[in-house]
Amino acid sequence: MANKKQQLTYKNNCCKYCGRNVKEMVEEFGSFNRVFEFNHTIPSLKSPIYDNIIRNTISTEQLDELDKCILLCKICHGILHSQNISIKLILNVEVGDKKVTQELMGQGILNRKEKHLKFLTNQKLLVKPYLLQRDSEAHEIIFGKDLEENSTFLSNLFGAKNFHICRIFNYKKTEEFFTATKIDNSTLKISHNIKFPYFQYELVPDDKDIDYLWIRNGFALTKDGDVVTNGTLDYELEI
Repeated sequence: MANKKQQLTYKNNCCKYCGRNVKEMVEEFGSFNRVFEFNHTIPSLKSPIYDNIIRNTISTEQLDELDKCILLCKICHGILHSQNISIKLILNVEVGDKKVTQELMGQGILNRKEKHLKFLTNQKLLVKPYLLQRDSEAHEIIFGKDLEENSTFLSNLFGAKNFHICRIFNYKKTEEFFTATKIDNSTLKISHNIKFPYFQYELVPDDKDIDYLWIRNGFALTKDGDVVTNGTLDYELEI
């Protein structure tokens, strides 16, 4: 059976529109049941077997389906479908000599009284800049789009030259999010800050006493229902 609490935590525990919070609902009313719902911002992507997927225990298939959704309270979900507003948003960002464009598809809720339209999307923001450093070379500006859309990013990173270590920092270089160290030509040692939302993995430990682990979108999730958002994971990765 699905772990509803884990699913809600994975979607940040609050309504994407009004901010109604799961914890606050439990404190006030003793339950979050029938209050929050998952909404596919691109309805055509909804799986034909969605109900079965979402009711089962955590799986890659279930997380893939949740990634298509935003979390809404029942009231906001009803308003969204009543207004039926579809939106395409194009973002253009320039940092230094680097440019990036991202097209976002989603839906909107219009508050006529306040004359305010809120854009809602399940898509990850990929125009955020980061700093990449290879060995002791100068830092290079990269974007989330470079990390998210290039499935061979790490292979290319180490294949271009004989680099030993690559680090990714936030743009102000006040925090290190990701470190990849070459062990040999096919294996990297990874140190991954959990909240860094790129490089999606499924880890299957050799030790049967350790849980199967999914790492994606700034979360680490286990089959036992745990959701971790802080800390660093260290593991080896074949490239």
